[in-house]
Amino acid sequence: MDYDLTRLGSREFEHLTQALALKVFGPGVGVFGDGPDGGREATYSGRVRWAPDDHTADWNGYVVIQAKFRSRPLGTSPDTRWLRATVEAELKRWADPESARRSKGRLPRYLLFTTNVVLSGAQAGGVDTMDELIRGYAPTLGLKGWGTWHHDTICRLLDGHADVRKAFSGLITPGDVLALLADVLQGQAADLGEVLTSHAIKEMLAEQWVRLGQAGHADNEKLALGRIAVDLPALRPQPEKLEIVDAARYVLERGDSVLRPSLIGQRRPHVVLVGGPGQGKTTLGQLIAQAYRVALLGETDRLGPESGSLRTTLRANLADINLPVPNSRRWPVRVELSAYGDEVAGGSDVSLLRWIADRVSARATDRVTAGQLRGWLAGWPWLLVLDGLDEVASPHAREHLMRHVTDFLVDATRVDADLLIVATTRPQGYTGEFTDTLYEHLTLAPLLPPGAIAYATRLAEARHGDDTDLRDRVLRRVQRAADEPLTARLMRTPLQVTIMSLLLEQRSRVPQDRSRLFDAYYDTIYAREAAKRGPLARLLDDYRADVHALHERVGLELQVLAEADGEADAAMPAERLRAVAVARLHAEGHPEPDIHRLADNLVRAATHRLVLLIPKGEDSIGFEVRSLQEFMAARAIVAGTDDVMIERLRLLAPSAHWRNTWLLAAGRTFILREHLRAQVVSLLREIEAAELLALVIGAGAELAADMLDDDLAARTPQYRMLLTHHALELLQHPPNDALRQRALTLAGIATDPRMRVLVIRALEQAAAGNTVQRATASVVLHTLAQGSDILAAQARRLRATIKLDPIQTLSLGTLTGAQRPAGETAPQSQPQPQPQRQPQPQPQPQPQRGSIKRLGWFLRPHLNDDEFGPAATQALQNLLTELDRTKVSTVAGRPRTAILPVRTAGTDPEVLERALSDPTVADAVALAISRIRPQDWAATAAVRHILAAWQQRRPVGASLLELTPEPDI
Repeated sequence: MDYDLTRLGSREFEHLTQALALKVFGPGVGVFGDGPDGGREATYSGRVRWAPDDHTADWNGYVVIQAKFRSRPLGTSPDTRWLRATVEAELKRWADPESARRSKGRLPRYLLFTTNVVLSGAQAGGVDTMDELIRGYAPTLGLKGWGTWHHDTICRLLDGHADVRKAFSGLITPGDVLALLADVLQGQAADLGEVLTSHAIKEMLAEQWVRLGQAGHADNEKLALGRIAVDLPALRPQPEKLEIVDAARYVLERGDSVLRPSLIGQRRPHVVLVGGPGQGKTTLGQLIAQAYRVALLGETDRLGPESGSLRTTLRANLADINLPVPNSRRWPVRVELSAYGDEVAGGSDVSLLRWIADRVSARATDRVTAGQLRGWLAGWPWLLVLDGLDEVASPHAREHLMRHVTDFLVDATRVDADLLIVATTRPQGYTGEFTDTLYEHLTLAPLLPPGAIAYATRLAEARHGDDTDLRDRVLRRVQRAADEPLTARLMRTPLQVTIMSLLLEQRSRVPQDRSRLFDAYYDTIYAREAAKRGPLARLLDDYRADVHALHERVGLELQVLAEADGEADAAMPAERLRAVAVARLHAEGHPEPDIHRLADNLVRAATHRLVLLIPKGEDSIGFEVRSLQEFMAARAIVAGTDDVMIERLRLLAPSAHWRNTWLLAAGRTFILREHLRAQVVSLLREIEAAELLALVIGAGAELAADMLDDDLAARTPQYRMLLTHHALELLQHPPNDALRQRALTLAGIATDPRMRVLVIRALEQAAAGNTVQRATASVVLHTLAQGSDILAAQARRLRATIKLDPIQTLSLGTLTGAQRPAGETAPQSQPQPQPQRQPQPQPQPQPQRGSIKRLGWFLRPHLNDDEFGPAATQALQNLLTELDRTKVSTVAGRPRTAILPVRTAGTDPEVLERALSDPTVADAVALAISRIRPQDWAATAAVRHILAAWQQRRPVGASLLELTPEPDI
C-alpha cells in the first residue's frame, strides 16, 4: 500500500523514522528527542546486515540517521531538487572544519537519510541523484556507506512491520479510511472499524446543533454548531509567562502527534479545559469532536446525502474560524459525565469502556462489546471528551466515576493506546482529580471585546443572514455595548454574548450587571411566547406570576436534586411538576375547579416548551442550559423575608455546587434589596468567625475573590473595597494551584487606581513577611509580572525583593511552571550568543530530596486525642489515616522540610464527615493545621486543599428546602 506520509508532519515523521530504524537496526538504536540534535534523529553503532545472503553490503560502524520532511510535496522533480539542496546543506555542515557538529561531535561512518518525498528509480533519477551527491562528499567525511529511504522505501517497510504501521495508522492511512481499515489493521479492530465509523457519522449528525439551539428563538429554530462556534482563548502556564493559546487549535495540534505511551514516555498527553459558567466548555468539546469526525470521514464517498453535505459544510465552517482539519483521523467519542456518573452512582458498577460500548450499541445494528472496543483502542487513535466533571456534585459519585476513568487509563496504557482525552470542568469545587502528571490544564480566559464581537458576528450571521438590516442593527448595538466598560464586563463568555445579542434585537441598551442580564433575557423570552397566538400565549399572559414561581421552584428543586448520587443530570418528573403547580395555585387562592385544569395545562405546555422549561427524557422536565437552572434557583433563594434569605445565603456559601447560584442570588440582592448589601458582605466574615476550620481554609476570602471576579460590587465602591480587603487575606495562606487564577482576579480589580493601591500594599507586606507569605507572594507576583501595566511593573519590582532559600525555590517551581512534571522536558531553544562573562556569586548548595512522609505525620504532633471521648478519638484517627493516603515530598535535614509536589490521594468523604461534623474535632484539626511549621507550608496547603474540598462538596440541599418550604395545599 502507498501510505500518506504528508499527514505526519515533521515531528511525527521523525518519530516514524526512529520507529522503523529500531525495527531494521535493532534495539541498539539511540533516538533523539525534540530540540537541537546535531543533525541526528537516531544513531546506531554496530553491524547492519542489509541482505541475509550477501555480507558485502553490510555496514559496521557508527551510523547517523536523519529525517527530511517536506510538508507540501510539489512533484517528483521539484521534490528531488528540494531534497538534494537540503541534504547538501547538511553535508556541508559536517564537512566544515569550523562547525560545532564536526569539532564537538562524532563524524558518521555511515549516513542514512529518510524522506517523505518520492524519488524516481529511473536512470539519472532522484535515487541516482542522491547517491551521486553523497558519494561526492564521502572522501571528505570518511563515509563508508550511505543510503536514502524515500517514500516508496518507507511504504514497503511499513508493509513489513505491522506494529509500526498500526502505531501511526491514524496519520498514514491514505484516502478513504473506511475502505482501507482491513489493510491497515488486523483482527477485531479491522472488523469493528466499519461499525464505529458508522457511529461517527450518526454522532456527527446528532451533534450538529448547540445546546442553546432552541432557547429564545422566535420559531424554536436550531443553531448549527459550525456556523456559530469560535475558538476560545485559554491560559497556558509556562515557566516565565502565562501564554494565551487558542484552545481548540491547541488540542487539535496536540492530537496530530502519536500519543502512544511507548513513543511519548512520561509526557502529559491529555488536556483539561477549566472554565466558568457559560464559557463554552461543552461547545468547545463538541467542536473538537466534530473536527475529528470530519477528518475520519474526510475522503470517503460512502456517506448519504445529508451526512455528506454536513461534512462539507463543517469543513468550510472550520476554515472560517481558521481551524485546520486534523491530520490524525482519531475516532471521537464524547461522554457526558453527568449521565455516566448517574449510572455509576446508581449501583451499576459499569466500566467506562463498557459504558461507551453500550452507547455505541444503542446506535448500531450489532452489539459492540467492551472487549471489541479494547481491540479498537489498541489499533486506532481515539479522542475521548469527558464533559462536565463539575456536574457530578455528589462526592460519592465523583469518587467512583474518577476510579473508572483511572481504570480506563490503565487499560489504555496496557494496549499502548494512541489516546487523547479532553476533559472539562468548572473551577469551583475542582480539586485536581485529573492529575498534573497526565493532564495539562488550560484555563479558558474571558473574552476580550474583539473576541466577543467576532462571536456576536457569527451568531448574527447565523440567525439573521437573510435580514441584513436587523443583523447590522444588532451588531452596531453590540459594538456600542463593547465600547462601554460596564456592559463590556457582561460580554466575557459566549453565553453572555448570546443573551446580549438576543436582547439587542429588541432594545438599544442592555443591563449593566449579570443578574439583570439574566432577568432581561427571561423577560424577553417570556414576552415573545406570550405575544404568540393560541392557548399557551393566553396562559402565559393570564398567569404570569404563577409561571414565574413554577420556574423558580423547578430550578431550586433540580439544583438540590443534582447534589444527590445518580442525579447529576437532574430532571423533574411531570407528576412532580404538576404537584408543584397545584400547590402554587392553591396558595394563590384559585378556585378548586380551576386548579387541576390549570395545572394540567401548565404541565402539558412544559412537555413541549414553557418559556425556559423543556422536555428532558420521557415524561420529565428541565432546563436546556445549566446556568438558566441556576438563575431560577437564585430567584427562589432571594424570595421571602430578609432574615430567611440571609440564612439561605449563609447555608449555601461554602458549597461549590451552589457557587454560581449563590453569586447570582447575591447579585440580585445587591439590586433588589440595597439595605442588605452590608449584611451580604459581612456574611463572609461571619462564616469564618463561626468555624475555626472555615477561617483556616480561607472560605470567606475565597468567596470574596469569587464575588470580585463576578464584578458583583462593581458599582458600589465601598463594598468593592471591603471585598478586596477580604480577598487579599489569601496572601496569608500557603500557595496552591488556584493561586494563579486569583492573581488574575487581583489584576482585574487593580485597573481601578484605588483598588490598585490596596493590592500593591498587601503584596509589599506579603513579600516582606514570613516564609508562607513570601512563598505565596512569589507565585502571585510571578503571574502579575507577565502583564504590561502599572501593576505588572510593580510586581516585577517586588518580585526582585523576595528572598527565597533554595528549598522554597525548588518547591515553588512546581507552581510557577519552572519545574515540570516528572518526565516532561522543557522546550529547547536555539543557542544564543553568550555575553562577556562576569564574576558570579557562588551558587548555594542545592537541597537534597529526602524521604516521603505521609500527610498525617505533620499533624499528629499538634493533636492530643486525650481531650476527646472514645467515638471522637476513633473518628480523628480515621481522619488521620485518610490523610495519610496523601504523600508529601521532603528535603533532607533536621528536621525534614515538606516541599512540592505533593501526591494527593482521594479521601473517603464519609470518614471526613464523621470526624469534622464534631465541632471539637474540627477545631482541634484547625488548630493543628495552624501550628504546622511555616517551612512546611506544602503540607499545610495539602491539608487545606483536602478539607476545603470536603467542605465545598457537603450536600446542603435538604437544609435549603427546609428554609424554602413548598406552599401547603
